[in-house]
Amino acid sequence: MRRTALAALAILGLCGNAPANEGLLEKWRWRVFTPQNGLPERNFAAIFQARNGLYYAASGSRIFRYDGYRWDELPFAGQSGPEDPIRVITESRDGAILAATARGIWAARLGASFQRVLSAEGLCLAAGEERQIYFMASGSLHRLEGARVHRLQAVEAVPADGITCMAVDGDQVIWVGTDQGLLRQEGYSWRPDPELAALGLDGATCCGLFVTSGLKLWASLRRPDGGWALLERRNGRWQAPAPGAPAAAVLALTGYPDGVVYAATTEGGLYRCDFDGRWSRFPSIWPGSAVTAASIVDDRGALWLCLSAVGIARFDARGDRWQPLSADALGSDNERVLSLLVARDGATWVGAEQRLSRITGAGAETFTMTPSHPLRRVSALAEDASGAIWTGSPEAFPGAWVLDGGRWSHFRLPPPYEGVTLHRIIADRERRLWFIAAERHRAGAWAGDGKSLTHFDRDAGLASDVVYAVHVSAGGAVWFGTDRGLSRIGNFTDRMFRHFTREDGLAADRVWDVGEGNDGTIWAAHQIGGGVSRFNERAGKWTRYGIYDGMANESVWSIAGSPLNDVWFGTQGGITRFDGATFYNYEIAENPLISNVWPLAIAPRERGVLAGTLAGGAFRFRREDNDPPAVFPAENIRVFPHGQPIRLSWDARDRFDQTHREDLLYTLTLLTNNRLAWTRMHREQTFVADSLPPGHRTLLVHAHDLDGNQAPVPVRIEFLVALPWYRRIAVLGGVGLGAAFLVAVHAAAFKWRARARRAQALLRRLAAETNLTLVAAGARGRINAVEGAAPPGLRPGLRLRDSACGRKLALMAPGSGGVLNLDDRRWRVEAFIAEGVRGWSLSPERGERPPPPPPELAAQAETFAAAARAPARKAAFVLAEVLAELLRGLPPEAARRVTAAIPVPAALWRVVADRDDVREILSALIANAVESAENARVFIAARNRRFPSETETGTFVEIEVLDEGPGIAGDLWQPFTAFHTAKPGHRGLGLTIALGLARRNEARLALANRPEHGLRAWVCFPARRG
Repeated sequence: MRRTALAALAILGLCGNAPANEGLLEKWRWRVFTPQNGLPERNFAAIFQARNGLYYAASGSRIFRYDGYRWDELPFAGQSGPEDPIRVITESRDGAILAATARGIWAARLGASFQRVLSAEGLCLAAGEERQIYFMASGSLHRLEGARVHRLQAVEAVPADGITCMAVDGDQVIWVGTDQGLLRQEGYSWRPDPELAALGLDGATCCGLFVTSGLKLWASLRRPDGGWALLERRNGRWQAPAPGAPAAAVLALTGYPDGVVYAATTEGGLYRCDFDGRWSRFPSIWPGSAVTAASIVDDRGALWLCLSAVGIARFDARGDRWQPLSADALGSDNERVLSLLVARDGATWVGAEQRLSRITGAGAETFTMTPSHPLRRVSALAEDASGAIWTGSPEAFPGAWVLDGGRWSHFRLPPPYEGVTLHRIIADRERRLWFIAAERHRAGAWAGDGKSLTHFDRDAGLASDVVYAVHVSAGGAVWFGTDRGLSRIGNFTDRMFRHFTREDGLAADRVWDVGEGNDGTIWAAHQIGGGVSRFNERAGKWTRYGIYDGMANESVWSIAGSPLNDVWFGTQGGITRFDGATFYNYEIAENPLISNVWPLAIAPRERGVLAGTLAGGAFRFRREDNDPPAVFPAENIRVFPHGQPIRLSWDARDRFDQTHREDLLYTLTLLTNNRLAWTRMHREQTFVADSLPPGHRTLLVHAHDLDGNQAPVPVRIEFLVALPWYRRIAVLGGVGLGAAFLVAVHAAAFKWRARARRAQALLRRLAAETNLTLVAAGARGRINAVEGAAPPGLRPGLRLRDSACGRKLALMAPGSGGVLNLDDRRWRVEAFIAEGVRGWSLSPERGERPPPPPPELAAQAETFAAAARAPARKAAFVLAEVLAELLRGLPPEAARRVTAAIPVPAALWRVVADRDDVREILSALIANAVESAENARVFIAARNRRFPSETETGTFVEIEVLDEGPGIAGDLWQPFTAFHTAKPGHRGLGLTIALGLARRNEARLALANRPEHGLRAWVCFPARRG
């Protein structure tokens, strides 16, 4: 699940006198901001919190503002920023943010750019209690009020370049650190502090002055012998360095009102001074990094540290999210915790590897022995109706030891089970106690009501004698978790068992624990993989959940239902919470001491859980009411074309990154007619929709942290789905223009037809008088009418050109003539104008015309032409069958010359065409190839082809016929001309008919000469895949 920089946070060690429960060691309190989670830089020299709660940090000459969610860089007016690094950030009394370098001061108000307000050399700046700003420059003290500078007095005791730092303490005394000692202001003069001489620090160089909460003053000085001293001014006097105080130059120092102080030095690490004056050192906060010269305590009590080459770290000192149970209760080694119990009197009982402990507000009471047995591996804990505590161990003793009012008593199971040790003891809703035998005994479980014991094992109806858990539901049903699934009876007296295994929907047969949600849902935990199983009582079905559903780990050890409608799971990878819809994980990276979580216990009236681990003690975890996460819509395109997919994205941040970005959860709804339908929680930061109706749309987004906190009002993301193209104004205008154009075209066509009718009437009369073929010409030489014995290719609508010179016949001057080649004949053309009609007269020139075809062939050609014009009877069929039929019908001599490479029928797609037409086309192609040359070989191949742009389906089956004949000399389309043939005794109609049939079936037929010799003919039939 979470893989963040927090997991790398490591505190490498602590000195011997630091308390063992030091909060700095609790990693969950730390949040480190780096470029990986939004921080723009890695090295910062100053950090400050303004009165409005915003944070400001300086890196080099850049300043960034942090509102708790995002870091934003602030601009400098008219320039790229200061020439020198920014050393100090503070706030003036009028609310302006000030940034100071060694040579100037810049100021900015909220929402404005930084402006230079002062230029000076050797500048040091400090702020007083009332945010009065003082600074030293050019050897003099100044006060800054807005943009006005007041020179107060000169510091004559030391050269101007010898001033190193300055500060204003709680008594409004101004202190100046120099390379010759420490000066304090007394009236209008500056005097060395005489107390330093008594401490052996006369002439020491002051390298740093710091004012902590409560306006206490601290000074870091370097002795003349090269040693270092850190002094605290308390009750008007400097205190001698305390034992364990930093012995190096202090770069940063800050503190809490209760007197706790943190200091960072040049030697690395972090020092802490408690309110009693004791110092502790923590050598490393981040591997390979040190705290630089900046640290603050904000208004929430959080400590902020600038880490070199890393970024900025925040330490939450006040949080109580994770609270380790008393160390005295678990020993110095944080023993394995095997059982937990919250008693009715509020005490917490912890069963550990070597002890039993009772924890109250007054402290911890530990038990290591009973009167006769050691308390080892206490995995069974329960409280009976009288308040007595029952304990059991699978190894240390048989039966149970009972602690009642400070007295121990030993309970044993009846013969022959008096030597059986116990794995768990459970108190049900009726205050009945259940005793579960350790696995090695394979003895089942017993239920006792204080008067008698009832034994449950395989003989009684259980699925197995190995029982791990028993749970009595709110409805009275008893559930047994075994190594062979779940067994259930309707109530305590019922003996009709129902069993559930993997075959019934369980994730695994080994059920380590059984629990119940506040809604009555039964959950089963699977210890060795499988996650958890949830039972739907109404449907009688199980649902499995694992890491892909959001759980931390699929090895689940314990289940605890909460009155707050949460179900908690202890897993090998941390704690998982289920709120009825979503899983939330609190993993190892959240707290380093948690690894394998075994026992869980619900603390009454708390939003949390008690968790015991197998490698790090026990903890009390509380869900916190934190500030909710914030959602920031991405600046992406907000206008989407109609019918196109819609994709919106956003970013989200939790306050101070308490829940990492990748662990935030989101719910969405598209606002439709003011109705809300929220989605289930998910971690995707995008919304995707295939298409939406046109118009303005609103997407509502809620972000949730791990504790379920969300903003009271969702974030609105507005976007527009554009109108479809046919409803846009420009398109409608274009349609109107197109309609007007069509009307004009129709009007022109009407005029053309009227003119054609007049021309036809005139030509009819003239043709009868002259016995000539007459043609009337319209605009651009287009033929309007033809009368007389016209050639077949001459018809209205065509544009004719003179075949000799390419001129349009319509341009011939009246009375001029020309020659037109048409219908294999030469025609003499004469142009004329009669009654406003322009035309030509055609008369055939002298010469012999090729003899017409025999009447029977002409009739046959007409019959085939009529058949080609009729619609085809298309159907899907296997082409290989037609080919095989044609090849079988070849004469033996021709069959020996034909080689066919036809795939098996399953490999070819099914042809969609008229089966008879396909047979005629292929017969013509094969016959033409066989007759191309004597003894020439013929090759036939078939394959599937795709032409995506040609048809709607785009799939074809191609038949290729290759021969070794002479090929075609001249125009490759001549063979398709009727009655054209170079073969004696042939009709010249085969390929003509084939072409017509191919066009009728929407097939493609073509010829080409092969590069070597011969002819290649191929035809592509439309086909259907499969």
